[in-house]
Amino acid sequence: MARPSLRDRLPNPPAVFVGRARELAFVSDALARGPVTAIVGEGGAGKSALALRALHARLGDRADEAVFVSAAGDDARASPAEIALAALAAAEGASDVNWSDLRRDPWSLVGLVIDLAERHPRTLLVEDLHAADEAKAAMFVEALARYARKSRWLVTSRAAPPIDPLVLQGQVLALGELD
Repeated sequence: MARPSLRDRLPNPPAVFVGRARELAFVSDALARGPVTAIVGEGGAGKSALALRALHARLGDRADEAVFVSAAGDDARASPAEIALAALAAAEGASDVNWSDLRRDPWSLVGLVIDLAERHPRTLLVEDLHAADEAKAAMFVEALARYARKSRWLVTSRAAPPIDPLVLQGQVLALGELD
């Protein structure tokens, strides 16, 4: 399996991490249960630190194969699916994606993202989903939850994705302040 580019790789977790044993266990269990897990909470609550710690613990030496996707990326117009597809395609060695056709059909776009993520299968961290267009983010997460089988997706956001709550039932961790 090819590694993602440095920009699309999972960053290291913080060197010092304390006080979130229950939350780490929740994220670990949720990733084992289903394809999408969400960590939600206010800015600065530690969502990213928790996500990175959980993924590095889960993946160990394979952490460099995970894909990092920032919904608050360089192109504010790009949907989370487009950002994920660009990172996955680059990791697979595909340099040319016909965006015009895919942008007209969001279901085909998400389908291709899932297919690429499932090929090996991959683990992906989608950061700052709240920065994306709400409708595109909702469609993306709901499609992942309904159709991904082998890949694992960890999403961080300031609010739960605006989708049917049953789709992510038991898969959303509301992160509060440390005790």
